[in-house]
Amino acid sequence: MAQGGGMLESSDYSLVGEQPVIRSIVLGVIALVTMNATQAAPVVWAINDGAFEDGGTFSGSFTYDADTDIYSDISINVSAWFIAPPAYVFTADSPLNSDASELFLYGGVDYVFERYLGLYFETDLTNQGGTVAIYLPVSREEFVDYGDGQPSAGERYIVSGSVTAVPIPAAAWLFGSALAGLGWLRPMGSC
Repeated sequence: MAQGGGMLESSDYSLVGEQPVIRSIVLGVIALVTMNATQAAPVVWAINDGAFEDGGTFSGSFTYDADTDIYSDISINVSAWFIAPPAYVFTADSPLNSDASELFLYGGVDYVFERYLGLYFETDLTNQGGTVAIYLPVSREEFVDYGDGQPSAGERYIVSGSVTAVPIPAAAWLFGSALAGLGWLRPMGSC
């Protein structure tokens, strides 16, 4: 209590342990922002039940970042055709003319078979994940065979398939929750 007239000075109202409370709040906010940034990270998509009209199959995965509209880490295995090209693995970090609604890959590295794979999606891919069906009427693989000097071409349409976001491991969520908890449950007396 202040002397002289019963007036209280500002020092009489100071909060005990004010700095640890502020530090805990700041750490909690940082942890929450970090968790939200993790959720908006590029998503790894896995191909499910991919099949062609000739009985061939395709499988694999790719990463897509909807914020930057960039595909990366592409690895899609395509089975052999009954008419010509052998099995093949499409890999690329810069696919042709691709965006959230389509993934178009070129695979003409051996100069005998020139191959293309076009996956079109029923809805745009996002960073939120989920399952997205492959749009069947137009999705296909095409090839041109230059092996005998007379180019021949063919295509096979996709008859089933979807892509599903690969879930973030539980350990990542646990780590983010632990960081948030440290910010809020820290003892008030410690710095």
